[in-house]
Amino acid sequence: MIVTWYKKLFSINIQYQTSGSPSSTGIILEPGASTRLLFDTHKIRCRFEPGKIDVYVPEIQTDSSPAITPVCPLELNELLFFKLNFNDNGLLEKLKFFPDSSSQELGFPLLFTGTKTTLTATPVALRYEKTSFLSGIGSFLVKASDAGLNSITYTSFIIKNQAGKVVYSGATAKNNEGYFVCSYDLQLYSPGFHTLEIGSFSKLVFFDTKSEFTDSVLLIQITRNDKLKYPTTLNSTAFVNFTYTIPKL
Repeated sequence: MIVTWYKKLFSINIQYQTSGSPSSTGIILEPGASTRLLFDTHKIRCRFEPGKIDVYVPEIQTDSSPAITPVCPLELNELLFFKLNFNDNGLLEKLKFFPDSSSQELGFPLLFTGTKTTLTATPVALRYEKTSFLSGIGSFLVKASDAGLNSITYTSFIIKNQAGKVVYSGATAKNNEGYFVCSYDLQLYSPGFHTLEIGSFSKLVFFDTKSEFTDSVLLIQITRNDKLKYPTTLNSTAFVNFTYTIPKL
């Protein structure tokens, strides 16, 4: 006999603090469209509360073994993205979304990544990652001197995914202001980090290829890797609890 169980893999808990104790009132936390598709593909379930998402994965157990095994584990390149918004837009003017003033030129959405080396129920603070966001189709400017290309008029550029595979390449010419205009179209690819390379210039960028996050205030990425493991026994209640409290201005 084979029994299917659903076990909690991780939780995300977001709060804010304007005065007194932290609150989750009015926080809307939901998966992005690409993540919902992955959930459907892998039969992953969610439970929602204000400022909180619990994620459960299907696992099977046979009569011959007390161990349980994920039915459809996520692959290393399958990233989960969650959007955060507020019912009360007035909170945006009261909260400090940026960890430091030097990051304020980034604008929304901000990206926080979930990392964990062991699987316990202990809350783990989400780590802020300073990131530039670009749409799925557009262009980026690179100053010739920044790329070591002062003496070059025409050149090429490439865009690599997180696995280091080139997913886009193009040619560009230097304009009168000394910049190379690198136009791209990544609409067929999933949202996520990519690396732009031209000459000696290299930059990590998050491409919102499906325009999923233009309406979000904060973006959270959870990566399925050796830092996010599955419980291995039926009675295990361990899971990763990612947390973040947005401080007041």
